[in-house]
Amino acid sequence: MQPHEIDNMLSEYRQNKARHGHITLELARMNAELERAIINDALHAQQYSDMPHGTDAGRPVETLVLRYMDGYLPEQVKDWMRERTELKREQKALSVVIGYVDTWLNALSDRERRVIADKLIDGRTWREMEADAQTMYGIPLTVGGLKNIKRRAMQKIYAVAK
Repeated sequence: MQPHEIDNMLSEYRQNKARHGHITLELARMNAELERAIINDALHAQQYSDMPHGTDAGRPVETLVLRYMDGYLPEQVKDWMRERTELKREQKALSVVIGYVDTWLNALSDRERRVIADKLIDGRTWREMEADAQTMYGIPLTVGGLKNIKRRAMQKIYAVAK
């Protein structure tokens, strides 16, 4: 993996985690909607009309189940299933990226992890980090000191990712 790819993965970490979480919720919603649509189909199948009855007039639910078993799906359900497949694919790809970043961060000391999170993941400025150094890192650090910690941390991450 190239350093610029690693840098991008770190800087997009929060957005990727948020997107992954959103997809998880969206898939749960879609599964519930799909279930409701199928149940709704079955409920509507039980409505009888004034039309003459055929041989299966007394078994509308069974007829619908057989249609589903033969591959019948309403167009709306087909659309949901296509969308769900795409979301699952995206979720799987995001899981891989998030897993890489989590693994890299685990290779760092607490201070290194904090500097990487503040600078690359959260996008804070060096001056902001310097001003909060005593509180955040437990010792006063200059911008130069923070940059050295970041450099060492990135060297560890690049070594893990090669």
